[in-house]
Amino acid sequence: MSETDIIIVAPKNNPKNIRRLQDLARPGLRIGVTNPEQSTLGALTQTLLSKAGIREQVMTNVVTMTPTADMLLNETRTGALDAAIVYVANANKAREHLDVLPLGMPGSVAVQTFSVGKDSRHKQLAGRLLHALRTAEQADRYRAAGFRALQTGER
Repeated sequence: MSETDIIIVAPKNNPKNIRRLQDLARPGLRIGVTNPEQSTLGALTQTLLSKAGIREQVMTNVVTMTPTADMLLNETRTGALDAAIVYVANANKAREHLDVLPLGMPGSVAVQTFSVGKDSRHKQLAGRLLHALRTAEQADRYRAAGFRALQTGER
């Protein structure tokens, strides 16, 4: 149905000069991630770190693991964290207070799926929701929130 990018956020002016995922493995950083048992973002983060070959080094720097990314944004904004891994959709409303660092690497996009159960009594309702999200007005609001709408059959 839609997708959003996985990014790194750092305090405004990025005092630790973090530029890419591999920088999170530098010793002494305070990193925040979401819990892979409680969050899809957390599971995707662990996969990204593993594919990059830096999971163990980064996890040594993790000082907080939360169920949701909003808590990580607050801790990064106040300087309690040097960086956090979140979705663009999480960070959009805090961009004026944080530096947003795109990952731009394979696997750094989260795709939200859309399906209707074959026994659903309200199959058309879900279709109407999808249609509404694709109208020009709603699509603009959706993009402003940090999501990209996928067309049927994409991905």
